[in-house]
Parts: sequence; C-alpha cells; structure tokens
Amino acid sequence: MKPSIIIDGYNLIHRVKELREFLKIDIQHARIELINKLTGLISRKNISIRLVFDGDRVGQPSHQSINKIHVIYSIKPQIADTVIKQFVDKSKNPKNLLVVSSDSSVYQYAKSAKAQAIRSEEFYSKYLDSKKSSPSPNLQEEMSQHELQNWVDIFNNTEGNEK
Repeated sequence: MKPSIIIDGYNLIHRVKELREFLKIDIQHARIELINKLTGLISRKNISIRLVFDGDRVGQPSHQSINKIHVIYSIKPQIADTVIKQFVDKSKNPKNLLVVSSDSSVYQYAKSAKAQAIRSEEFYSKYLDSKKSSPSPNLQEEMSQHELQNWVDIFNNTEGNEK
C-alpha cells in the first residue's frame, strides 16, 4: 500500500502566505492553485492524496478526482476536521498516513492514532514551496535513496517516535 497524505485544505490555504494571496481573487482560485501544487508533488512521488475542504457546495459533488488527487468536501453539518478524523479511524495502518493540518485537534488526533502529522506551514515549506529549487514539473524524476528513506521514515514513524 502506498503512503497516503490527508490534507486539511482550507487550513493549508489560510496558513501559507503564498496561497492566501489567491484568496484575494476568490476561494476557487486558491483551491485550484493548491491542487496544481499538489499535482506537481504527486507526479514526483508514489503517494495518494486526499484533500479535504469544509463543504458548502450545494448542487456540487462531495467527492471528485482532479489530477489523481481525491478532493473531498464535507457535507454539512460535518466539517473537514471530522472527515479527516474518520479517514484516520478507518485506516488499517495509520502509520502509512501523513495528516497535514495546523489545527491542534486534528494534529493531536492523528498523533494519538499513531499516524504521522505535520503542520501545514512545514508541509508547504518542505514539499510545495515554489521558491525552493525544484525540478521542472514536466520531468519525472527518480527518487534518490536518501529521499526514499526520508519518506519511509515519515510513514513508518522510525524517526522521533513519540510515546
């Protein structure tokens, strides 16, 4: 089973200045920009991504796949936090999950379930920041042994086990 990332979408957008700037245009533009950045990540890594947003999309599907990213909108009265926690609960192997949120309740819930958790700002800085040198999005690169080991460590919780 490949590693899976569950992202608190609006939390990430609101926590990162570069993404927050797109909110000045509109919320849809900010979502699209985030999906574009995640598309670049998924094209370079063998991972699955669930991007969860609070729902308020009357007449729109609650689930859709965009560029291999599973986009989920919570259905009221549920909120994205609840949907993320349900995904963690349903996981057969939470150690293969990386939950991305700076929301304390979501972050702590993931940790207590033995899933990996990372704050939105840190995730963005490490994996999505376009200001850092990254290969052209059109090039499919092989993972180095070091990079592969970093991902294995993240998803297997072999580094910095918290008990």
